[in-house]
Amino acid sequence: MRGAVMSFNSYSSLHIFAQIAGSLSFKEAAGALHLTQSALSHRIRKLEQELGFPLFVRQTRKIALTAEGERFLAHACNIIN
Repeated sequence: MRGAVMSFNSYSSLHIFAQIAGSLSFKEAAGALHLTQSALSHRIRKLEQELGFPLFVRQTRKIALTAEGERFLAHACNIIN
């Protein structure tokens, strides 16, 4: 992330990422966050572009964290907790 001060969108994106990583489901995370799956997918793709690496391996009906995603999850949890 750029700079020492995080914007609300950055903080929100970290929260969304942590929720998806915790459930390994865009559908479950969308329900828990009261957002659409499409909105979550868009936010995660934008976060991945900003970071320069993929956070998830996406398969037809399954997702998993990448190695970078696992490392970033610890960082994200420290920020949001």
